[in-house]
Amino acid sequence: MGWDYTNKSEDQTIEEFLRGRIEHTDSEGFEHKVLAISFEGQGEDECAYIALSVKGGVIALVVMLDTTGEKGMNIGYKIIDENFGPLQFGAAERVLHLLTEDHNLNDYAREWRKECWANVQRRKDMGIPG
Repeated sequence: MGWDYTNKSEDQTIEEFLRGRIEHTDSEGFEHKVLAISFEGQGEDECAYIALSVKGGVIALVVMLDTTGEKGMNIGYKIIDENFGPLQFGAAERVLHLLTEDHNLNDYAREWRKECWANVQRRKDMGIPG
């Protein structure tokens, strides 16, 4: 689960780049499609939260981003499935609403979702949209 660094084309948005890296059709013919993306932070602290359709439901991915260019490449990314217990909890409500419950969720994913929903509520309480 390390970092990957590469150069994305200058005319490509980060969302387009991530869709190109994540969306695919698996060996059984099921299409894994990004349904929603939200972002927070910037530079080496930027993070994307993705609702991804998979066989049997919709899961979350957290993608840590480094757009500083310090490694000689213009983008670095690390993809973390919610079942691996990411420590970033800033997913937007529109992403969280798309996630489904299924038998493949573990305790890490359940706790991650709980913390994200708590952050959504805190932002609402402070009058911050999102």
